[in-house]
Amino acid sequence: MNEPAGHKPEKPTRRVGTFTVGATLIVAGCAMLAKLSYPSLDLIWLLRLSPCILIGLGVETLLASRTDSRLRYDWAGILLTFLVGCLGVFMTGAVWYLLEHPEYLEH
Repeated sequence: MNEPAGHKPEKPTRRVGTFTVGATLIVAGCAMLAKLSYPSLDLIWLLRLSPCILIGLGVETLLASRTDSRLRYDWAGILLTFLVGCLGVFMTGAVWYLLEHPEYLEH
């Protein structure tokens, strides 16, 4: 295409949180499938790793801000990121509660 003289090409747009949300959904889905396939499987270790969701979102945001692309936050992405972040906080609280009250872990 013919572009006017002095026109700078637009920087690519990058949506932040896509990779972390996708990875979180894959891990959560695999864990649910494993629990359904093996009912005796203990998934407490997965709850202990829940802060990794927040760490992943933070790392992805920092890495994306270093690139030459524009960052894009749309309302659906912000809402989904917020919900995943709340889930991470809830899971961390659940682990803390279960570790402080081990009587709920005994069968």
